[in-house]
Amino acid sequence: MSDLDTAKALFFEGIELLGRDALPEAEARFLAALRLAPDRPSILTNLAAAQARQGKFRAAQEHARRAVALDEMASEGWLNLAQIEAECGESGPALVACRRALSLDGNQSEAWALLAALHDRNGDLREAAEAYRGALRASPRRFEWLANLGAILNELREFEAALDCHRQALELQPQASGPWSNQGNTLHELRRFDEALAAHDRALALDEGYARGWSNRASTLHALGRLGEALESHDRALNLEPDFAEGWSNRGNTLRSLRRNAEAIAAYDRALALRPDYALGWSNRAAVLRDIRRHEEALGHCERALQLDPALADA
Repeated sequence: MSDLDTAKALFFEGIELLGRDALPEAEARFLAALRLAPDRPSILTNLAAAQARQGKFRAAQEHARRAVALDEMASEGWLNLAQIEAECGESGPALVACRRALSLDGNQSEAWALLAALHDRNGDLREAAEAYRGALRASPRRFEWLANLGAILNELREFEAALDCHRQALELQPQASGPWSNQGNTLHELRRFDEALAAHDRALALDEGYARGWSNRASTLHALGRLGEALESHDRALNLEPDFAEGWSNRGNTLRSLRRNAEAIAAYDRALALRPDYALGWSNRAAVLRDIRRHEEALGHCERALQLDPALADA
């Protein structure tokens, strides 16, 4: 048997082992195949995949880069490289590789989803939303992509479109707490507070350890004027996640509405100790200082908030 025939046999053994998650064994077969056929992109791509799934990202990165250098027209190789670059924290190269994969095959749903996740990580929410739409055009019934797109549309304040994503996600997985909570947030923003509370309650019935869900519920109870119940939900959230800066600030808002100003200031202080760059926390603290006529301090807090976020209308 020639070296090339032996390499092919080792390669197909590696593919079979990779499919069974026998990762060290698959890696060994691919390495042996590579020694016999060092310029085969398919061997390099699958070796990189086996290494990445074991957390050997730098070695995987080297092999994935070699694979696309040898075959620049293989969309699977570019997607594999993009995934590995992302795992290595190389956001820029990952974006380049993702776009190259999609330029070669625009129906690669996993490439669209990775592109969306990279844009989301970078704070480019509109680009992330468009990329998730691309992923869903290729694979329309993927729960996690619908849920992620719904959450991003909430942040973009495209609430009706967000509600449609939450609905589709929950049709696929009605027992998932995240989309119920996000649906509650969307309904809250639409001032449909009773429906929002029902969605938050459904989320927490499914996962009572979901700290952000308790905080979201508290905000809706606050909007309904049920301040005592809101405070209880804030406390549940913060018992579960004591380092949740936004939760402390929201608790301060409820305490302020209850005119428990000293406690409100203490809650804002906790929020800002955890996250000194939290512009809304500075603005909220300014509001309670204004209430108690500490105007110079309040003005300084407003200025601090606007340094951090010049578009913050409340400040």
